[in-house]
Amino acid sequence: MYITELVFECFDNTTISAVEKAVNGLMDVLRYNGQVYGREFPLLMGEGEFRVRAVCPERDSLHEKNHSPQVKACLKQLADASLLRPKIKVLGRDINSEDTYEQETPPGR
Repeated sequence: MYITELVFECFDNTTISAVEKAVNGLMDVLRYNGQVYGREFPLLMGEGEFRVRAVCPERDSLHEKNHSPQVKACLKQLADASLLRPKIKVLGRDINSEDTYEQETPPGR
């Protein structure tokens, strides 16, 4: 699992409710598409930008090659809330996540 930060920059005046609706809608479809885990995504407001942190199953989970048509549609709708497409930064591996141990031969065989 990887902790990833999405940064949404504003390109015009907007409202918190418009940002909340657009970002939460995107995060929902990313979750349904298996690109992020969890149901709660803290949304941090900064100077002209909003940040969300999410847990992803793979380092490249949020790459556009993995986007469904629904994710692509939500990305386009960000402009309605005066937001640019998110900049994505992989912060690192989540050390609290359980990894599966892969062994070619089971022990004792």
